[in-house]
Amino acid sequence: MANKSKYDRLMAKLYSILLNTSKKQIKAATKDAMLELSALPKADKIDDDFIEGVIKNTNNLLGPMLQDKLSADVRELNKTLYIYTQNDVAKQIGVSIGTYGNKQKVTVETLSKQNLFWIGKHYGPEIDNKLKPKLIDAMNEGWTNKQLADELLGMFNNLNRNPKYWEGFAENAMTRTKSIASVEAFEKHQIETAQIVAIMDERTTEICQELNGRIISVEKMIEVKNKLLDVQTDGKSSDEVRAEFESIVPFWKDAEDIKGQSTAQIQKEHTGIGLPPYHWRCRTEVIAYIEEFESEGEISIGEDAKTDKAIENLTKPEILEKLNSVIHDRYPKFDENSLVDQYESQGKAKFNVSNKSEYIQLARNIIQNRDKILMTTNDGNIQFNVYSFAQKGCTVLDTNGVIKECFQADERA
Repeated sequence: MANKSKYDRLMAKLYSILLNTSKKQIKAATKDAMLELSALPKADKIDDDFIEGVIKNTNNLLGPMLQDKLSADVRELNKTLYIYTQNDVAKQIGVSIGTYGNKQKVTVETLSKQNLFWIGKHYGPEIDNKLKPKLIDAMNEGWTNKQLADELLGMFNNLNRNPKYWEGFAENAMTRTKSIASVEAFEKHQIETAQIVAIMDERTTEICQELNGRIISVEKMIEVKNKLLDVQTDGKSSDEVRAEFESIVPFWKDAEDIKGQSTAQIQKEHTGIGLPPYHWRCRTEVIAYIEEFESEGEISIGEDAKTDKAIENLTKPEILEKLNSVIHDRYPKFDENSLVDQYESQGKAKFNVSNKSEYIQLARNIIQNRDKILMTTNDGNIQFNVYSFAQKGCTVLDTNGVIKECFQADERA
């Protein structure tokens, strides 16, 4: 991944700031609760006013005040990451680096507000579900001040025992900013296709392994990006905002839903495919995908296709878009109507494969190890003949990514 260390440093910085600032706020909340408790005369029992005061102060320290203390750093880190990403996209595609204008500022501000919203909501459930009931128990059961002090110290210490959450939050927040900055760069420079790139190591999930390398439409990514930036957080609960986010870019539970599907089908059914993170602590990114239309004679257009009405009005970029959607598909499907006959006449007779599964895999291998592509037509429909010299074979695909034929051929000449 380009400039990986640069992005990692930003994530690490955000994590450090989140962890250290939250620790300080928890200490402040602990101190204030202890002061409130020590101010009570020993003979006095804990009452509703005391409970309300501690809850209100703790919520403020671990909510709005935590947000305020982190606000400047979150905004600055988002801005830095956004500019890094836009500059990297510009360098990749060979254009001049643009200015950081009003549109970019609005995007960074929106992302920062969304980040701060989640930061401010993080401790709320702990306070409501653990601290408040504990205080009510203390009041109802007549605990001594010492009993309650011991319990409160233990509870506040427990709030500080999950540093991994802030590490994951930093990773996800930076990945989201990077994705949106990338899409806005694609939009600005009129990039039509992007590629999903995962970091392939022991941490890589099946989802990211499955999506790695796929070529997707930027048009759909822009639609999803706009929906994400339109999400408003003011006056809403975390459940309301979470539901809205999940309706746009839900985290993926597993890879089973997409195994065997074409990229076009996945992007149609899972619109958030272009905007990582796909799951908690996801490190996958999207980059601009540009392929020269004619590189080393890899693709040519047959004489029939040059004059056929099916393609005579298509531009080279439009043809390339159709081609990209099929040759980069990891799991193109074989036409069931022709599979049996093709397997018998070509698979067994010519390629000497022992079953239909091996034959289908052979057809896919030819696509993945292609040396030449010839665009032709069949009954007025565009199709691509993909040749592999090493396999001495040709796989024929339609524009939906369906394998129509796979036959023995050596088109080296």
